[in-house]
Amino acid sequence: MHIRNKLKPEKLAVSQRAYSKGKFTKTALSSVVEKSLEVKEYTLIAFLDIEGAFNNIQPRAILRALKDLDISELPEN
Repeated sequence: MHIRNKLKPEKLAVSQRAYSKGKFTKTALSSVVEKSLEVKEYTLIAFLDIEGAFNNIQPRAILRALKDLDISELPEN
């Protein structure tokens, strides 16, 4: 909630799902499938599960990304 409340919408790509109210992975997937049916083409979808992706990220990389998004305040505990 903190990131969503602080994040400026213009900082996100139109296709961004995380931290966007009312946008979900499910809607992203259904959009791809619907577009494929509309233009009558095949669609190949690959799902990746990178083990430990969030557990192994460097804290400074997270802080740098937050700074790039103009989110510098951390919520109080």
